[in-house]
Amino acid sequence: PRISAWRARCEANAETWGELVGDTSEGSGSTAAVRRLRFLFGVHGALAMAEHSCRPNARVEWVAADRKTRLVAVRDVQAGDFISRSY
Repeated sequence: PRISAWRARCEANAETWGELVGDTSEGSGSTAAVRRLRFLFGVHGALAMAEHSCRPNARVEWVAADRKTRLVAVRDVQAGDFISRSY
């Protein structure tokens, strides 16, 4: 429900995704991991050019270490094929 409300505020070409952040706090005296979910938002022109499909040939990946979003093929894409994703 909260992610739906967040997405409703975003423009059509915007991406929203969640990322777990926090640490296991080795020196904190606690063995429990403290994690929280952070929502991120970005406008990615190249991703906006991919068409929607119920059988997409690509997917979007968030690479937290690089803080980048990328479009990755999930099956072979031939010259002249449209790039599609599910959104």
